[in-house]
Amino acid sequence: MVNEYTALMGSNISSQRDTFYLFSFLGMILVSLYYLIFNNKRIEDQQSGRVGADKLILLALGMNIAIEMIVYQSYNWIAIVALLFAVVIAAKDEKLVVSGTAFLFVTVYALCGLYRLYVLKGGMKSVSEVQIAIAALTISALFFFLLGSEVAFVRGILIAQLVIPFTLLTYLISKYLFENNEYINIPVPKKVKVLVCMLIVCFISEAIYKIIKNWKTANSLSDVLAYGTCVSIISFNRYSGTGAIITNDLHHTAENIIGYFQMVKLGQKAFSEYIPVSGMYSIVHGFFLDFFGNGQYSYYYLTTNVFFLFITLLIVFLLKRQVKGEWMLLATLVFSVIDYNRVALIVPSVLILTLPELIKDKNKWLKAWFLTSYIHGLFYPVFGAAVCAGFLPFGIWQIYGYVKSGKLKEDIKTVSFWIWWAMCCIPVLLGVPYLIGTVKHMKAMADQTVYADGYARFGQPILDIFFPYITSEPVKLALWYLFSFLFVILVVWVSAILFFENGKVHLYKWKLRIENPEAGFMSISVSLLLLISFSYSVIRLSTGSIYERNIGVIWAAFIIMLVILDRYMKDNYKTAILFGYVIFMISVLGGIGFTNISSASKLEAYYTVPEEFVYVKNNQVKRLGEGFIKNTNYDSLEQAYERIIDLDKDKSYLGRVSDFFYFYCFDIKGDSVLEINPTIRGYGAAQETVDLIRKNGTIVGTNLNPVDNYYFYHWLVTSGEYVYDENTYAFYPNHGEFSVEEAKEKNKVCHLEAEDYNLIFSAGSWGSSMDSLEPIFRDANVKYTTEDVDKATVIEFDSKIKGEDADYLYLEFDGVSDNITYVYENNSWDDKSKWKKLLTKKYYNLDTTVYVFWMDDTGEVHKIAAQMDEGKLLIPMGAAGGWLFDSHSFIQIQVQGGYDVMDNVPKITNVRLLKLREVK
Repeated sequence: MVNEYTALMGSNISSQRDTFYLFSFLGMILVSLYYLIFNNKRIEDQQSGRVGADKLILLALGMNIAIEMIVYQSYNWIAIVALLFAVVIAAKDEKLVVSGTAFLFVTVYALCGLYRLYVLKGGMKSVSEVQIAIAALTISALFFFLLGSEVAFVRGILIAQLVIPFTLLTYLISKYLFENNEYINIPVPKKVKVLVCMLIVCFISEAIYKIIKNWKTANSLSDVLAYGTCVSIISFNRYSGTGAIITNDLHHTAENIIGYFQMVKLGQKAFSEYIPVSGMYSIVHGFFLDFFGNGQYSYYYLTTNVFFLFITLLIVFLLKRQVKGEWMLLATLVFSVIDYNRVALIVPSVLILTLPELIKDKNKWLKAWFLTSYIHGLFYPVFGAAVCAGFLPFGIWQIYGYVKSGKLKEDIKTVSFWIWWAMCCIPVLLGVPYLIGTVKHMKAMADQTVYADGYARFGQPILDIFFPYITSEPVKLALWYLFSFLFVILVVWVSAILFFENGKVHLYKWKLRIENPEAGFMSISVSLLLLISFSYSVIRLSTGSIYERNIGVIWAAFIIMLVILDRYMKDNYKTAILFGYVIFMISVLGGIGFTNISSASKLEAYYTVPEEFVYVKNNQVKRLGEGFIKNTNYDSLEQAYERIIDLDKDKSYLGRVSDFFYFYCFDIKGDSVLEINPTIRGYGAAQETVDLIRKNGTIVGTNLNPVDNYYFYHWLVTSGEYVYDENTYAFYPNHGEFSVEEAKEKNKVCHLEAEDYNLIFSAGSWGSSMDSLEPIFRDANVKYTTEDVDKATVIEFDSKIKGEDADYLYLEFDGVSDNITYVYENNSWDDKSKWKKLLTKKYYNLDTTVYVFWMDDTGEVHKIAAQMDEGKLLIPMGAAGGWLFDSHSFIQIQVQGGYDVMDNVPKITNVRLLKLREVK
């Protein structure tokens, strides 16, 4: 029983997830049948029909611009001028398209680097993407028409690389335009300055070395493209945030760093005290805020960019060793290291496992697979498992080859073999408690994931920028679902096709033959990676994005396909098809690297502080730091500080403040998952927390919702193990001072119960699922009689029943399931055709609300409401005021249609008082 998006919206997330799996496997089966039965022949390398790099560049630019225009009716000036320039070059000499286009893009970032130098010297004017694009086109055109050779372009790239590292000066933006045109300077931490300056010096030194080494022989992009150039460009593209202007999302940002401060700074033990929610990612991310930002929250955005800078350093190092210069530059320009830190290790892990020299040494590759799976599993288990399982066929093939070649038999006789494997196992053995804790926590959370995180695609409003010129809403909806579902699934299908093509897979005398296992298994890893990720990534398809939480995995698929293109595929039409698909995929994805050069004030000399933000410095909350915060958030912070100023910091708390941000700012030790309301929803999550706080004697605050957190709420107020204190507004462990009944009596005054609560669609969602929920309830077997009174139905019980013995009410109404409304964006589609209606969300009795009334032991009347839905309602009476601690002899039902109470309540065919299983 979980009350969040799935229930509140009356959604079916399980079917949404199953849709992805159903069509993924169906497509893979059809692909397999085609290659093994209908096209069962040895796949030969295609030597004819060569498709040159010049054509691929024109294809990439043209397709990106077309997709942006067709799907989003938007355009990017850099892509447009690049295509224009490439077409002009191709008309004269197609051999210069690669180097010429590369020069133009490199010039774009050289100009950005020069702009950041200008700002460093005190310049205050901003520039636009259009100005950068036109300037780059002008310089490139002059090079082409005056010099017109590949050598000139390559040498131009060598020179441009001298100033590209200065794009990293973006990390040092310190000016803020505040109210009344006042400029405030907030210094960048010294460690960040040192890091940025060191990298710039190193990257410029590398660029100088490239010039010295390659000036005379400059004829290949692979030879001249610098490591520092790639890092600088990707880092500049991905740089995000608003500097020291603190975000309004204080929950998720604090969630990203809270683990480090709880475990390292405050000494909380993992899983026995503090539970790192969903993995150790917040420990890694939090380290960067502490080390580079002195632990001050105003440096969150800056240190987040530094964190991803290190990820970028690793990605570029690994990718540059695997692909040619042309492919590396393509990846550099388009690849996006997104802000979602849970996916940060996917691409580095994948690139480690695709290293050619590592693949050749099967012993080293197996150790790498073992360690990356373990580390990534701790960092974020779902995606760690996805990478591990994605390379499972490859790993099995490596083990098979290792054994068959006889190399394993030789290696196990050497001391070094056992020493190195022991060294790999030591960190794993040391981390076993963390791994066990992670597994237990994930198991506890897994049962509520679909219900708590579930956000269904059906019924959502379409993005305004999605096919904005199409006026037919049914057509737009069909396209919206097509892009949301099929184009993610299509990645799986393409991976399956590549498995057969690159692996040269066919049947020979009814035996499966894989002639190129390395290429085949690397190709199928994309499918497996996505299929494991689907267990989480397709559950929450929130508004505002087509791919939502699939984005990070799609970018990983892009990188793997890039490696496959370069390593295993010839320059033929199949390469062009796959390349075109890859560009199509990331164009629909959006957020391509070079399209972001003007975001996050990168082409401005300062940040502009929004209205309603206040400037804070030397605040009593030291961890806040110097910066800007919205006035309402600042007021809430000040009020929270006053409430916890006398808190005993040596004790541990749960739910004492509302979210991670306050735990962080006030240096409060937190037990379990710190926050109650967003996290402790399901039975498993509640049991996990109860087991922990019972052992630790944790002080529990009141930041919870009795409906959302009913399992935990019920245990807290009825178990007798905790007693509420009116003076401190918190629950304290009962060490035998009070009997269970005395503790309950004291807990009555906590006033956490829900008054006049509207369950919206939750009651109907649960009621419709009663068959599957039956095992977790015990029927109180209460006999009753019904009587219709004035505009109401009274249900009288044969004898009084204690609220604690029956905390759920099941009602079933007759003849109400025919009132169906099809709705899209608050407009009825009832007049549309049958097929159009299928595109919308179906509601039952949309304007009908059921009210349940009862009296407590003092005679005070209470009520709770829910949408009628299909007429089967399961209502958490125990969460409402005046029920759980009181006895009841009757309830009264009213039904409201629109704004008026109905004269007659629909016939009630079933009334059950139920007892929900309790946390033990």
